[in-house]
Amino acid sequence: MAKRIVLTSVGSYGDLHPFIATGLALKALGLEAVIAASAEYREKVENEGLVFHAVRPTTQQLAADTGLDLGGITRQVARSSTMFIVDKAIIPYTEQSFEDLCEAMRGADLAVTSSFSIVARLAIAKLGLPSVSLLLSPCVFFSPQQPPYLPEAPWLPALGRALGPGAVKLVMDLGRAQLRWRTRPITAFRRRLGLPPLSGDEVIDGPLQADWIAALYSPVLGPLPPDAPGNSQIAGFTFYDSERGEPPGLAPPLADFLAAGPAPLVFTLGSFGVHAAGDFYDRAAETAGRLGMRAVLLVGREDEARLGRLASKDVLVAGYAPHSLVFPRTAAVIHHGGIGTVGQALRAGRPQLVCPLLGDQMDNAERLVRLGVARRLDHKRFTAARAEAALAELLGDEAVGDRAARLGVQVAAEDGAGFVADRIVRIVEQ
Repeated sequence: MAKRIVLTSVGSYGDLHPFIATGLALKALGLEAVIAASAEYREKVENEGLVFHAVRPTTQQLAADTGLDLGGITRQVARSSTMFIVDKAIIPYTEQSFEDLCEAMRGADLAVTSSFSIVARLAIAKLGLPSVSLLLSPCVFFSPQQPPYLPEAPWLPALGRALGPGAVKLVMDLGRAQLRWRTRPITAFRRRLGLPPLSGDEVIDGPLQADWIAALYSPVLGPLPPDAPGNSQIAGFTFYDSERGEPPGLAPPLADFLAAGPAPLVFTLGSFGVHAAGDFYDRAAETAGRLGMRAVLLVGREDEARLGRLASKDVLVAGYAPHSLVFPRTAAVIHHGGIGTVGQALRAGRPQLVCPLLGDQMDNAERLVRLGVARRLDHKRFTAARAEAALAELLGDEAVGDRAARLGVQVAAEDGAGFVADRIVRIVEQ
């Protein structure tokens, strides 16, 4: 009988796609891969031939319970980041999620979790399963030795340079204390399950307590921090960008546009950031006009009709397009800094203007700037004048294009999903 691996992810497409890619790699090796995630992803996962198991809450349930639409949820996450996710999307549904995850994991040989798989880790402990933790971006190690740029504390790296890792650890320990206080309902539920207390906190330390930890990003973004757990490895990027689980392709209008003239700029805020775009796409179209360049605006399906007013002979508005097929044909990628988009832009070998909104995006942006392939312009400061100046500088620097192209060759050779799948096979065989 084939070994059964349950992969469970919490979040948007950027969080889900690496798990689908890994599931497909496991399936190719003859294992049964089960994706346990929010119900709205069922069709996409099953179209890929993977087994799906729904885990509450759904996005619709979260919206109804919070009284917020997707835009409101996105703005709340941007304001409070981890706290909103823990307080509103995890804790109120702990028992429901636990029930669904235990059902999904019964009979499994191993479980694979993401950073916010707090409840999944409870189910793993209760069922006694071996586990693998997939960390999608460097900042998730929360290393005092390599302080991340976080929206809640963008000054942490400067503090580390001035006062050393000890000062950073003190700040992070204060954050841990706050998180332990906020996650008291999880701690109480853990006790009711008869599980021992966690060493550390559920949010920062939990993802680092697995049988094996895979960093699913490129080593070009930086090495593992010196204080990373000894069972951690950098696996490289995974690349998956199908919209509905079908083979990726370009819609004829987009394919025709790309073929009809010079390489355009492409603007995207991913699958989550588009819900709090504000006037980003209006300013994007204006930026392209000021530079005398063509542009592709990837605005999300929900806003495709509304923002169609921005279309012209030099501007194409699309709801969705596979980044793997679009980015290599563009002059530069202007995006939010989500790690999946970062990977696709690096693989395409194109200069990047990163406009972070939330979460790990600020840290990802800083790493790209240090690599010499990007400029950073925060979403809240994004205007046509500032974007024009940044892009003129970016596109006018030949060294940036050369570095981006060289790194693109290296990143294109990565297969994080295959690396992880091979290691999982070895773990379950042992």
